[in-house]
Order: sequence, then structure tokens, then C-alpha cells
Amino acid sequence: MSSPLVSRYANTVYNQLKNQNIEQFVTKCSELSKSFNEKTVEAFYNSPVTSFEEKRLALEKIKNLVENETLFNLLLMLAERNRLGLLSEIADKIKEIQSKNSGKLSGVIYSKFNLSVEKITSLESKISKKLNANVRLSLQQDDSVLAGIKIKVGSYLIDDSTDFHFKNLKEKIKTGAL
Repeated sequence: MSSPLVSRYANTVYNQLKNQNIEQFVTKCSELSKSFNEKTVEAFYNSPVTSFEEKRLALEKIKNLVENETLFNLLLMLAERNRLGLLSEIADKIKEIQSKNSGKLSGVIYSKFNLSVEKITSLESKISKKLNANVRLSLQQDDSVLAGIKIKVGSYLIDDSTDFHFKNLKEKIKTGAL
């Protein structure tokens, strides 16, 4: 689940990108995010001794690679506030907003075991109705889910794992609700 800060940045940028290629914007964000996460680059931008003017000058040198004024302005704002590390999360949130607005969502089923195509299709159908969107799910094997499943679609999490049910049962026993 993304932070309110990431959501604010993503919503603001998404609204500025209404008539632009959002997929291209998100791809460029992901590429740049990898660069900004390299140790020396990250150290430069997060250093308390690096002034904003130095950061701005460094970003000006790569402005032609950015190719998008909105993205460049976002980078400047994030650099000024020492938040370039949020770029990848912001890109993911923008992609989620785009999917939601287009009525198409994608998600992941976490399970220790493989699920049949029929089971996955059934889950997609149920979740699509619940979220009022066209949901496509992919399966990811997760050994931490001992039994049952967890499904994550955007910021929604459906936890039907035994671990979740045992924790619930434990809480009910503690509070005397059982």
C-alpha cells in the first residue's frame, strides 16, 4: 500500500499527464529510478552537503534524456525534498491510477501451491464484480503462505491464508469474543 505522500505526488502528476502517453512516462520513471538508486548517485542526491543548486545543475545535464517536462519538474521537486527514492513508487501508483481509470486492474495471487486456470478465472470474476473493474490476476508462488491464498490488487489486499485466520482466532480468544 502506498503512502499518502506517494499518492499525492502520483495524483498530481497523473492529472498533468491526462493527454500524454502515461505508459511511456511510467517506463521512463522506472529507468531513471534505477539510476537514482545506484549508490554513488543516491549518495550525491541524499547528501546533506549537496545543495539544491548542485542537484538542479546535475539534473539539467540529463534533461534531454528525460524528454518530458512534467517528469523533469517532478525530478526537481523530489531532488529538492530529498525524495528521489520515491520515484519508483510514484510511477507504480500512476500506473495503478491509470489502470483504475481505464476499468482494468491487475493483481497477484500469492499461494504456496499452483492454482488451476479455472480457479484463477473464478477469483478474477469475483474480484472484478467486487471492485467493479476488469481484474486480471497472475499467480506468484510464496512459501510464506502455508495454506490458503493472499490476493493483492492495487491497494486492496484479500488475505485468506491460515496465518491470517489463526491471528484472527488468537485475537478473538484474547478479547473473549469467542
